[in-house]
Amino acid sequence: MIDNRQSIRLSDLDASHGAAGLTCRHCGCRDFRVVYTRPIAGGIRRRRECRHCGHRITTTERSQ
Repeated sequence: MIDNRQSIRLSDLDASHGAAGLTCRHCGCRDFRVVYTRPIAGGIRRRRECRHCGHRITTTERSQ
């Protein structure tokens, strides 16, 4: 089985990729929904799902 999980820190993304900088690697869609949110030390971890193809990614958001 292939592990398709992907972790992204929003602070590492280029601003030219849109407001949140997220693009689905499977279909290219930029429309995600948040599946769940949980606090972590120094930030928030969110699990997001592409509204088009259902691919899920994990983002870590930290305040600067």
